[in-house]
Order: sequence, then C-alpha cells, then structure tokens
Amino acid sequence: MDITAQPGRDEMKANYTEQALAEGGHYFIWLNFKFEDDFEGMNKLNRIGARITKYSERPNLKFKYFIIDTKYKNAFAMPGGYVYVTNSLMSRVNDDQLAAILAHEIAHITHKHGLKKFEEFQKQAWLKSLLGQKIFFYSTDLRKEMDYELQSDITGARYLKRAGYDPAIALSALNLLKDIDEENRRELERDMELEPERRKLIKKLIENHPPIDERIQKVSGQLDTINREEKVLFDEKDFVF
Repeated sequence: MDITAQPGRDEMKANYTEQALAEGGHYFIWLNFKFEDDFEGMNKLNRIGARITKYSERPNLKFKYFIIDTKYKNAFAMPGGYVYVTNSLMSRVNDDQLAAILAHEIAHITHKHGLKKFEEFQKQAWLKSLLGQKIFFYSTDLRKEMDYELQSDITGARYLKRAGYDPAIALSALNLLKDIDEENRRELERDMELEPERRKLIKKLIENHPPIDERIQKVSGQLDTINREEKVLFDEKDFVF
C-alpha cells in the first residue's frame, strides 16, 4: 500500500453500504456506552471537524461527532462519517491536538478504510444480531493496520495544512498517544470489577496503537513535502454563521 496516496475525490454522500454499516455500528455503541450531552464539547468537535472536512476529498459527506462518557481515552471512526471521541481524551488534549486527532479519524473515513475492512470479511458468515458489534470491532481494529494508520497520519497532516493548522501538530498528538496507551493499560488493570464481556469491550475501545515512534518518523519525513504541495485553504469567512 502506498501510505502517501491521497483519497480519491468523492462528491457523493455516504452510499447505502456505508450508511448501513454506520447505523449498525452506532446502534451497538449506543447500547453499550453512554454518550455525554456536552454542548460546549460538541460545539468544539463540530467546529474543528467542519474546518477540516471542508477541505477533504469528501466535502459533501455529513460527518457526525459523538462524545463517549468513559474514563478511558481514545477516538475512532466508522464508515459513513461517524467519529467518536471519549470525554476523558477531550479533557487531556488542547484544541490543536484535538484537530490532529480528528484529521486522522476523518482520513480513515475519506480513505474508506472501514468500508474496505468490511469488504474483506463480508464473505464470512455473519449473524445479523452481531452486525453492529462486528462493525465496532472492525472499526477499532483499524488501529492494528499499520498501513492504514500511516496513511491516515499523512493524509490527516495534509488536512491540517489545508485547514490552516501547522501540520507538525500531528507529531504532538502522536507523542501524546504513547502516554495515553500506557494510561489506558494501567486504568484497565485497576478496573478489577469489570465482567469478562465488558472487559473485552473496553479492550477493543482502547486497543493499543501501532508503534508510535515509527509513525512519528514517517510523518516527520513527509512534512516538507506536505508544506510544499499543500496550500492553506482555510478562510474564516466560510465559517461565519
């Protein structure tokens, strides 16, 4: 896989398969996690997310952002424009780091990584009642796919430049991930009262990221190219409501 390849331009909204996967996965998350009704936090996610997605290859896709109420820190994306961030992660990062995290998750969606992952496994026997669980597991499994992560890191850095951020803040977010992975591991070890099925679910939510140092090296090696090839497209007038 060419980790520097950019997503293909797609002016369409979510197709039927993407929408079905998104709704099934979202329903499973809704059943198993608590969403936080935080107006200020949701406003921040939508504001930063809109600034990034406007200059992506899928500007007409309706992105939806959700805050999961949990002490574990993470963010992930599902096909069709669904992005999830935990409230504990939001309280741990500044706005620039949050922008880098959202850009990475948005890149998973514009590259259609979740959809491709589904297509790889769709010939397996699936029970319809488990469909939402499978989508959630496959979406969080993207973190195990080094090429997908690197591709989203680099594309996310491109989005940051287009949206008027310094693409180097992607490195700050990646460095933070090293600490967060360790914090999540220790938190899970202390959580002795979790039932086995719940522990399995939490493990999927906080699955360790692929080697961070290698990702930092790859993104660092692309920053000059990104700064040379990408222009700042952000215009405040586009976001006056």
